[in-house]
Amino acid sequence: MTEIAALLRRPIRGLSVGTTALVLAFVFALAASALLVRAYTLRESVLPGTRVAGVDVGGLSRADARARIESGVGARLRPPVEISVDGKAFTLSPALIFSVNAAASERLAYDSARGSFLDRLGALAVPFAVKHDVGPVLAVNASALRALEHQVVLRTKRPVSARISMEGRKAVVVPARAGTEVDEVALLVLLRDAALRGLRTIDAPVSSVAPAISTAAAERAAASARTAVSAPVALRFKHKELKKLGPNKIASLIRFQPQAGGYEVLLDRAGLERTIGPLVRRFTRAPKDASFRVVGKRVRVVGARNGTTLDVAGAQESVLAAAIGPGVREARVGLAPLEAKLTTEEANALGIKRQVSTYTTEMGASSSNRIWNVHLMADFIDGTIVKPGKTFSFNKIVGPRTPERGFREGQMIL
Repeated sequence: MTEIAALLRRPIRGLSVGTTALVLAFVFALAASALLVRAYTLRESVLPGTRVAGVDVGGLSRADARARIESGVGARLRPPVEISVDGKAFTLSPALIFSVNAAASERLAYDSARGSFLDRLGALAVPFAVKHDVGPVLAVNASALRALEHQVVLRTKRPVSARISMEGRKAVVVPARAGTEVDEVALLVLLRDAALRGLRTIDAPVSSVAPAISTAAAERAAASARTAVSAPVALRFKHKELKKLGPNKIASLIRFQPQAGGYEVLLDRAGLERTIGPLVRRFTRAPKDASFRVVGKRVRVVGARNGTTLDVAGAQESVLAAAIGPGVREARVGLAPLEAKLTTEEANALGIKRQVSTYTTEMGASSSNRIWNVHLMADFIDGTIVKPGKTFSFNKIVGPRTPERGFREGQMIL
């Protein structure tokens, strides 16, 4: 090729135009032949001027290129890199995270200069001027990646939501604290690039993470709580005042429930029921279960009757509205229906239509205490319904036979 170029530069004297054209055609034919020979020679090799992460593999056979990529790029991955996370550093060898896929990298290198005719021509004719840089294909070690993530998490701060609690009648807010996090995908890219470029330190991309509940949101809930304990709330039932809930009692019932980036102020349901329930008990009615009455051999269902009890959910809403709302500090409480354990519909569904059997036993020479105990046990058992597929347990129905439950010391039968 050097001789051909020199020949092209040498002036042609004493030749006619036709002769000059023939000479030039001959010269170009020689150059084309040389390129064809070179192309044929390198048909199974990586084209000249090709590098993988700075490792020159141009002109190498595919097998030799794979070996050089594995050793050359692998050597670049071994030196440790210092990773700084918000000023807290640790050292890691990228070779623990990445491994070279030499076969895939070689395929990219082989194909890199073969994308077009001009690319191939440049690689064959002027490899010193045309360069092709190819990024290596790296595999990520999953277990080592988890270890890297663990090291990163150790150096970040977990966001902490604002907290709120009642200390006596005072609503106390503990301020929130923002946290930090690292973009792990971006960190992997930085670590890979640093290793391939020979850099020994990188700064992890750290961003701020807002807490789930801000201090301002907690303060808004605290303001509602302070309003709630500012004065008593009168409880009214059917136009009659039952009692006033004082600020201390209201404070003891206040609860804060995290919800939608803030806190919802609530009143404790069980505590409110214990407080108001006794005040309306005389107005309530116990439910009566459905039962069965034997008339001759026929069995009839005696309908159930629902009872009434304190409407706890309504009381929660009413008392809270009176405590934190802008209106009069009066809460109206009411009753809610209390369904029987065995409804009339359920009793009818059992399909009990007639008396199956009856049995009578004599007490004999029994003491008064024994007769008392038998009657007491009968009271416990009376009305027991054994549904299909269920088992009757005497001990479970009657329960412990103790003086505290009304049983007396009786006779022992041997």
